[in-house]
Amino acid sequence: MLVGLKTTNVVIGLEPITEWTDLSTFGPLASTVADARLLLDIEAGPVPGDPSALPYPFPMPGGMQTRALAAPRLVDLGPLPDPVQDAFDAALAAFERDTGLPVERIKPSQIFRAGNPSEDWMVTCALEHVHRFGWEFCETNLERFSPVFRDVVEFARKRPLDEYMAARRRRFEYVRELDLLLGDDAVLLTPTNCFQTMRPDGVRDEKTGQPGEGPDSYNTDPQNITGHPAISVPAGILSAGVPFGLQITAPRFRDDMALSVAEVWERTNPWPLVAPGYEPFTV
Repeated sequence: MLVGLKTTNVVIGLEPITEWTDLSTFGPLASTVADARLLLDIEAGPVPGDPSALPYPFPMPGGMQTRALAAPRLVDLGPLPDPVQDAFDAALAAFERDTGLPVERIKPSQIFRAGNPSEDWMVTCALEHVHRFGWEFCETNLERFSPVFRDVVEFARKRPLDEYMAARRRRFEYVRELDLLLGDDAVLLTPTNCFQTMRPDGVRDEKTGQPGEGPDSYNTDPQNITGHPAISVPAGILSAGVPFGLQITAPRFRDDMALSVAEVWERTNPWPLVAPGYEPFTV
């Protein structure tokens, strides 16, 4: 089980520049929160060619949140599958117990009102990703792509420039809405993934054959749009046998708060550092 931190966009300079330009960021993936914090300290800072990266050293003042919000989804895309909802409810109960903070449950409709950031993420990233490869390359190799990426190419082909530009502009409203919701003292708790399993071929459900990259699959797209830091910590095992991740979203530039909350969770809800049957790596 691993900890993954999506840093505040611009904390880690982009080199090379990613296909999704300013919507992507690098970040640490580690076995423990302490290792993630260490990696962030190493990775943070500007690089030549990235005009938006913050200067080093990145301020990490520390400190905990004083409010906790929770929502099953960041965008209103229907209820969670029962096993995911059950795991989320259990994680929220543990969070309240371990932090002493009451968790205020809110509806997805209370988070973003300017539009649907998951749909706008798809519009923006599909066009930028296909543009990076080139339309001619994508057309020539369409049948060689996975079903998921073929859908991305087909989706991008139908998007007019006006739709792309409108999605880019709505981004500023999404940032404002999440800034105001969190203030400078709140974290937002959600499941990281909104489904149980995904096959190696990218199909999420064997019965329906639905690909796993739809906007209802994750609670991770909006933070790429808004730039807020979010960390995913292990929070149990689903009935399908795969880990359940609890995602903690913090105010922008408060990556320290996300890490501090994750550290409290880790102390009271430790997870195995290696998969069953494997020996831990030690130095």
